[in-house]
Amino acid sequence: MKVPQHDLEVLQHDFKVLQHDSEVLQHDFKVPQHDFKVLQHNLKVLQHDFKVPQHNLKVLQHDFKVPQHDFEVSAADQA
Repeated sequence: MKVPQHDLEVLQHDFKVLQHDSEVLQHDFKVPQHDFKVLQHNLKVLQHDFKVPQHNLKVLQHDFKVPQHDFEVSAADQA
């Protein structure tokens, strides 16, 4: 009668090991999912960081055109 009792204990142990393995796999799956979300966020930040200097460049180009235009107007007035 002890043999089936032992078999049952072995099966229970195996089940616990499988349960643990399942939890580990779920954790392992969640980690890359989180990493992917972090990368997506970082990409958005980089895109934003790229747009800011682009905007600043347009502002500088505009700021350069205004005195250039004023200079051309005053040169035309003097002519």
